[in-house]
Amino acid sequence: MPGGTHVTADTTETAPEKRSTGIPSLDHVLSGGFLKGTSIVVFGTALSGIELLARQFWQQDGNGSYFITDAEPLPGMIDARTVSLEKYLELGRGERVVVDSLTSVILKYGIDTAMKFLSICAKDTEKRKSNYLFLVYKGIHTPVEEMRINRAADTVFEFRDEVEGVEVSHSLIIHKIKGMAVPNRAVPLLIMENGLEISTTSRVV
Repeated sequence: MPGGTHVTADTTETAPEKRSTGIPSLDHVLSGGFLKGTSIVVFGTALSGIELLARQFWQQDGNGSYFITDAEPLPGMIDARTVSLEKYLELGRGERVVVDSLTSVILKYGIDTAMKFLSICAKDTEKRKSNYLFLVYKGIHTPVEEMRINRAADTVFEFRDEVEGVEVSHSLIIHKIKGMAVPNRAVPLLIMENGLEISTTSRVV
């Protein structure tokens, strides 16, 4: 972003109670990363960068599980297209568990079953001091469904795309985050070839 400064080096030491997001510049914004033992929901479109965040989080230290529900799995991912919800807790080991996506779970099982699943995962992550990260795709769910998801999660992010002339800009909005005050700002996102970067330039929302 013009006039913005980009944090590209990992200059933030992750606090003992925090777990790195896998993106050093986002860790800087979050004062160390995600609070351990919390569930994270990330809203966005398929092209907004939410999958890149999920993969960078999962790949940070090789200690996690990635459930892919609606696409061919990449090496190391768990093909969850035929996996029952009961199997998630059995197979989802490690400190970082990604469910890509909660949208597919809702479409397959219904919102009530998906909310019970989210609650069970939240209790598991709190017990193990791990983190579950759920992707939710915008434009598919009803406002009531989105409200229920928001209330159930400890942390809620939203990735937004905005068209400005012939350019598309991306930003991250933190709606809710356990363990710290919500910054009342949109944080610009840069979608790079090798993943996401966060700009320290921001605007009030």
